[in-house]
Amino acid sequence: MTLTAYGIKVRIYLAGVGEATIDWGDGTERETYSLPPYDEKSLDFDDKIEHIFPEVSEYMLTIVGENITRFDCSGRYLSQLDVSSNAALMYLNCGDNRLTELDVSNNAALQILECSENQLTALDVRCNTALKILYCAKNQLTTLDVSKNTELTWLFCGRNKLTILDLSNNIALEQLWCHSNHLTAQDVSRNIALEWFTCKDNQLTALNVSQNTKLKSLDCAKNQLTALDVSQNTKLKSLYCAKNQLTALDVRQNRALSCLFCYDNQLTALDVKQNIALYLLACNNNQLTTLDLNANTELHALYCSQNQITTLDMSSNTALVNLFCDHNILSEAALNALFETLHSNPIYNDYDGMDNREVRIYENPGTNACDADIANHKGWWVVVIEN
Repeated sequence: MTLTAYGIKVRIYLAGVGEATIDWGDGTERETYSLPPYDEKSLDFDDKIEHIFPEVSEYMLTIVGENITRFDCSGRYLSQLDVSSNAALMYLNCGDNRLTELDVSNNAALQILECSENQLTALDVRCNTALKILYCAKNQLTTLDVSKNTELTWLFCGRNKLTILDLSNNIALEQLWCHSNHLTAQDVSRNIALEWFTCKDNQLTALNVSQNTKLKSLDCAKNQLTALDVSQNTKLKSLYCAKNQLTALDVRQNRALSCLFCYDNQLTALDVKQNIALYLLACNNNQLTTLDLNANTELHALYCSQNQITTLDMSSNTALVNLFCDHNILSEAALNALFETLHSNPIYNDYDGMDNREVRIYENPGTNACDADIANHKGWWVVVIEN
């Protein structure tokens, strides 16, 4: 293989069988290394190979070894990489470089390909039928054909320029990250093994996840969805559907849900009485008038700002740390009643060991007249002025 690197220092990782000889391209003697074995389950990066060049410049490296199975050259300012002669290659990480093209058509044994954060405008993986994991995010891809990659379990293709992504042949897919593209539709009906699905920041107007019953995390935020049915996704733990156009959201079947981000929608009601594992709820900037949280005893954070809520009862939420209820319609009496229901249990965070319980109440009708000392005496910091 050959690669063109820029800089004063280069670091690579090699694994395989036998030996590999490296010509650093700077006039120094060639060096031969014994290759450590490749273990796909435990990639040990202690076997790094480093070389310091005589000056900052561009160098062409040549690596010769018939049985190189792993090659990692990520983050090395590479502008060119040729792996066409490395038929045994199973793992290739060339991410975070400056590659404008990458040819892996001769690497039929490739199982893991990481080429994210380059400048690729095209990527052909049709010959890589053994591919299980593909990272190609943060490039400039306009198309991606994975129809031949039926063994694929992880696909990370976010932050490209994709308008279509056909996954009908990828039945084994478990993780899909296709966020920040130009997708107007995404069919995942045949991806029944899917557990993690991120399609946020696209142009989706509809999304059907009824066949994805193994789904544990769904992020479809920043689209144009007017409806979302998650009634079949009973294993769902995290749901991010913020910044859409949802007028209703039914999560009564999602009893394993621990994180729900549904802010910046048009919700007029939200029933979370069945979500007893709920840890974080962000439902700010909707049109909610009431919110019943008596069943959510595990709740640590509630963000319900910018709604039309008139009363809040937090008496059952004894694990609560953050309560943001600013920009609502809470009167003086309602705020005082809220303070009375706040727990007095000190909760120390893992970062600085401090008890940082906080309640934000600014921009409510009763903000200036309420008795914040009721909450202060319980150890709560009451924020009455917006920063």
